[in-house]
Amino acid sequence: MPENPTPALVKTAQSPALARVSNQLALTDKLLTKPEEPFLIPYRKGNKWGFCDRNKNIVIDCVYDGVNFFSEGLAAVYTPKWEGQWNTVGGGFIDIRGNHVIPPIYKGVSSFSEGLAAVQKEGLRGYVNKNGEVCIPHQYIQAKNFSNGLAVVGKHNCHKEWSFLHGIIDKSGIEVEPMVYDSISGITGKIILVKSNDIYHYIQKSNFSIISNQDDIEMGFNFFEGLAAFRVDNKWGFINETGDITIPPTYDDPGLFYFEEIKFSEGLSAVLKNDKWGFIDAQANVLIPFLYKKAYAFSEGLARVKRNSWGFIDKNGYEIISTNHDSVQDFSHGLAAFENKGRWGFMNHLGQVVIEPKYGSVREFSNDLSLVNGGIEPGMHGYIDKRGIEYWEE
Repeated sequence: MPENPTPALVKTAQSPALARVSNQLALTDKLLTKPEEPFLIPYRKGNKWGFCDRNKNIVIDCVYDGVNFFSEGLAAVYTPKWEGQWNTVGGGFIDIRGNHVIPPIYKGVSSFSEGLAAVQKEGLRGYVNKNGEVCIPHQYIQAKNFSNGLAVVGKHNCHKEWSFLHGIIDKSGIEVEPMVYDSISGITGKIILVKSNDIYHYIQKSNFSIISNQDDIEMGFNFFEGLAAFRVDNKWGFINETGDITIPPTYDDPGLFYFEEIKFSEGLSAVLKNDKWGFIDAQANVLIPFLYKKAYAFSEGLARVKRNSWGFIDKNGYEIISTNHDSVQDFSHGLAAFENKGRWGFMNHLGQVVIEPKYGSVREFSNDLSLVNGGIEPGMHGYIDKRGIEYWEE
C-alpha cells in the first residue's frame, strides 16, 4: 500500500438548502451580467442615415446627414446646423435608443475610445467624456483616438508653412512626449515610429527612449510580428524590437507608388530584388522565389501576386486561385475584392464570385460589412454584408 495514497473523488448529494443557495447565486449572477448590446448597422434612406439590425429592421430613424458605427455604447451622428445658412453640419452622439447624449454642437467628432472622443470646435480639437464634459481643452489641429492611455496630437509648426508638429498626451492631457515630431505612428504597439527632420526613429512606448541605433533611416514602417522594415540608401531591411538589424538593407525600393507596407505577415514578407518580388522568412531565407511583378502580404493563408495576371499563392508558392480580373485585394473575413472594367465585387477562397462586380469602389470587410459606392447613385455610398445584402434604399 502506498505511503500517501491519492484520495478518491467521492460524489456527494447536494443538500436542498445548498441547492437553493446555488440557484439564487446563479440567478443573481445572471441579473448582474450586463446584456450584450445589439449590433446596429448604419442604414441610408435617400440621403439620410439611421441604424438598422441585421434583418434591415429600422431601429433608429434615418434623420441624420451622416453616422459612425457605435463604439462604447455611443455613435457619432451629424445633423444640419443653422449658422446663417444651412451649410454647416453639427456632430454629436446618440445612444442605442437614439437619444442625444451629447448635442450636435461640434464641427467634427470621432468615435469613443477608452472613454474619450476627439471633437472639433472653432477649428481646434479636444476631448470629451461620455457625459459631454470637456476633459482635454480644444487646442490641437489633429487629435487621434486613445490607445492604452495615450493619444497622438498635433499643432501647427510655426516655423514651417502647412506642416504640423506631433506629440503624445495621456488621458489627463499631459504631454508625455513633446510636440517635436513630423509624424508619429504605431502607438498601439510596444514600439512607436517617429519622424523628425526627415529621419525616422523607433522609440520604446514604455519610456520613450530611442531603440534604433541607425541615424540615417530614410523611411520606416511599423512593427509586425516583431520586425519592422526600414530603408537606408534606397535599400530595405528589417530591425527587431531591441533595435538590432536582423535583416540588412539589401532589398530594392519599390518606389513611391507602392503604398502597401513592407511587413511580415503569417511568417513571411514580400521583398523586391532585381525588379522581381519574392518572399522571405524572418531569417532572410528565400521561401518563394523572385518571380512576380507585384506581390503583397499574406492574409488568411494566401498572398495576391501578379506575373502575367493576378492570382493568389499559398506559403509553398503554389497558385491556389488564378484570375483574369483587372485588380484584386487581400482576403479579409473570407472574401477578397476584385475589379473588372472599373467595377468591384468579391470572391471567396475558391475564386468563386459571391458578390457581382457592380460597385465603383469597395472597402475590405470589417464586422462582416463593407462600405461601397458608385453603381448606386453618383456620390452615394452604403454598406453591404457578406451575402451581398445592401443596407440602403433610394
